[in-house]
Amino acid sequence: MALKIKSVAEGYGSLSERVFQSLRQAILSMEMAPGERIDKKALAKQLGVSLFPVSEAITQLSSEGIVEVYPQAGTYVASFSMREIQEGWFLRVALETAAIERVAEIATDEQIVELERNFRIQEMLANDGDGDGFFALDEKMHELILSATGYPKLVSLTQTVWLQAERARHLFAKSHGSTLAALEEHRVLIRAIAEHNPEKARQGMKIHLERVAGELRQLGDTRPDLFDLRKEKTPLRLIKKPVECIL
Repeated sequence: MALKIKSVAEGYGSLSERVFQSLRQAILSMEMAPGERIDKKALAKQLGVSLFPVSEAITQLSSEGIVEVYPQAGTYVASFSMREIQEGWFLRVALETAAIERVAEIATDEQIVELERNFRIQEMLANDGDGDGFFALDEKMHELILSATGYPKLVSLTQTVWLQAERARHLFAKSHGSTLAALEEHRVLIRAIAEHNPEKARQGMKIHLERVAGELRQLGDTRPDLFDLRKEKTPLRLIKKPVECIL
């Protein structure tokens, strides 16, 4: 069965870059599941490209830690590691709570308007039951907050540390219950920024990230098949919540 991989016929960048982005999105969206074997020849045929750009893309994905290459054994989508997810969330909480506190202090009227516009579209998508659309606007809202700090490297840094949890979040973040919970938390965040209330913004972000961390922690029990226990020094059930040390 052909995978739902974005076509590389259109887009920006070189062919190798477009293949990389297409495969990366398929992995992050869980279209290509953790532990799944990657058939380079089949992928090249489906995308209508030679093996070279597929091999280059796999090398890049391997450097990001979401693909694992075993010589003579094959190439696989990396399994989850709760410890890596925990580390990513520890770092993300530190970055995003500090970021939103600063943004609540310095946000311009234009930045607040853009965040409020983003939120209004989130409401429409949530009411329509469009989980995919809401997920995309959720990510965009976080990018807007990070960008508003005035620190240009912050967005890419946060995305890097969040990469492993990004895949896991696709398993639950688009459910109606999770969407509605996130929407109300986003409402608090945007209001705190508009009111220029740093403490309220910081606490709101802590609450928001802790709820999502709770959903991620459940994966160890509900989907142990997605994890590689060889990567875990501690049993999944004993790993503490990622944000515990800094909340």
